[in-house]
Amino acid sequence: YQRRVHGSYAFNAVLAEDAFKKGLDISIYSNPTLDQWKCLRAEGFDFAIIEIWNGGKNFHPNFVEAYTNARAAGFDWIDVYAFLCPNCKRNSPTEAIPAIANFISDNNITFERLWFDVEPCNGCFDNNTDVNYDYLSSIVSAFEEIKVPLGIYTNWHNMQALTNGKVPQNFLNHPLWYPHYDNILAFTDAEDYYLPMGWKLPIMKQYHGSTNVCGIDIDLNYYPLAASSAMSKGSLRKV
Repeated sequence: YQRRVHGSYAFNAVLAEDAFKKGLDISIYSNPTLDQWKCLRAEGFDFAIIEIWNGGKNFHPNFVEAYTNARAAGFDWIDVYAFLCPNCKRNSPTEAIPAIANFISDNNITFERLWFDVEPCNGCFDNNTDVNYDYLSSIVSAFEEIKVPLGIYTNWHNMQALTNGKVPQNFLNHPLWYPHYDNILAFTDAEDYYLPMGWKLPIMKQYHGSTNVCGIDIDLNYYPLAASSAMSKGSLRKV
């Protein structure tokens, strides 16, 4: 089983007026060379998010190399993300989370945040949405137990598909990164993408999927500086 691959979109973004950071994310299917990472940095990307775990495929086979090269190219801000699924081998909370924690420790990986990637995948989830709900909640609990800085990557449409719209309560303890490929660098899509889930504000938006920059397939992300301030004040979650 594997996470679905995003389609291609025209690259004409509507820029936000407020100050923001521009980021990229790569899946286990991408492994930029050092020169490509340097090229990406020169293109103005402020941060990188690298997939560390992908469902039944488990660890990114070249994660350490990708991470090391990103650091060497000048990416001081690196996040990681993990896609986990109940029907995928070695993806139970008692197997996957300790494995990820040990891998991070053994390889001296440092990062700002680990994002739990929650999205539909063919054959990866149960047909029973209650089973999916319990699984997703248990994964977050397991990450909380190891005290990793955690975030949730999903949107309202994904949660409707996986849990019939029920959002585990512990999701709301963590900031939201959500996908919406509208090429708009702003959180202008609240009612359809995040408010129904319980977050007042996300902190990051994946606004463009699968574009080729410096010879590497990446997704594009928008992180407004105001989001960081809102998170520190605890004002991201709806009351």
